[in-house]
Amino acid sequence: MKGKVWRVFWGTIITLLVASLLLDFFASKKLQEILKQKRENRLERIIQDFKKEFPDIMQDFKKLHNKSIKQMEQEINSSIDRAFEPLYGQIESLSEFHYSVEGEYTELLAILAGEIDEFLQKKLFEPVQFDKKMNQAIENINKSAEKILHDELMQMKSAVQQRIDASSEDMTYLFDRIVKITHESVYYRFENLYATIFRAAGITGANAFGAYLTKTISKKCATAIGKKVLTKLAVKGGVKVLGSGAGVATGLELGTLCGPAAWICSPIGGIVGGIVGWFTTDKIIIEIDRLLHEDEFKRALRNAIDEQKESMKKALFELYVQILKKIYQEHMAKFERLKREPIKKIIQE
Repeated sequence: MKGKVWRVFWGTIITLLVASLLLDFFASKKLQEILKQKRENRLERIIQDFKKEFPDIMQDFKKLHNKSIKQMEQEINSSIDRAFEPLYGQIESLSEFHYSVEGEYTELLAILAGEIDEFLQKKLFEPVQFDKKMNQAIENINKSAEKILHDELMQMKSAVQQRIDASSEDMTYLFDRIVKITHESVYYRFENLYATIFRAAGITGANAFGAYLTKTISKKCATAIGKKVLTKLAVKGGVKVLGSGAGVATGLELGTLCGPAAWICSPIGGIVGGIVGWFTTDKIIIEIDRLLHEDEFKRALRNAIDEQKESMKKALFELYVQILKKIYQEHMAKFERLKREPIKKIIQE
């Protein structure tokens, strides 16, 4: 008898518990359906208002995008300025080397061997670790680009809220679930576009860009130095020929003009005379040349660095604008769909 009572008792408890759970389940499900319906009603109104305000909202988005482009330009300029700044500090030491006998022969041999780029990398770029500074600059620019995209998306939501009565929760749902624009999707798109563009240029790897830019820029700066060296050598050769007298043999003249390469381009009889003539007047001519042209040389080198810095800013600006513009256009296409398609279809998808 006692066992039967306990069975009835526990059977009742279990029945009540199951009934309670079922009631909670159906009540929760009903509540979810009610909340879903309420949200759909709110979204219908929000999308309807969005359609009405569409032209003005698009104008707001355009202004925000232009603001992002301007911020991107400022970030690129400041990052590239910081990366290039140490190069200007190398101009003085490079000029010292340039206006020395050792420097002149080193530069001439580098030009003859087609290695003036490598020479410049060692004298101008390597001491300041320019490739690492450029890699850091690109890393900073990428972080800034991601922040700019994040801020633009937040401001887009705020811009819509200023024209449409909607809660932050509903606005987040509209962007994330209806339009399908999230911070994660924006970051992924940025990384994908960035990698695609650089792969197309043959640049791969985290540190490849700095090395690529160092090589490219050194080639441009080498032109400025190369012209100065060759002009100086031509002028110096003319001075020496004029000062050698009418009895100087052709071999001496060629020896003087060829400098360190005299053993290649002079007749055997003129080799000794040419090389001796070259070294005898070198120091004096270099000092005179330095007195007359050092400021011009430094200015030319500074201008070459300036030119490459501004060229780099422009190239990077165009690259990042291309990425930001692509993402913006994709966003606008999604909002166009919001304007074009029936509200019920948009909500039910």
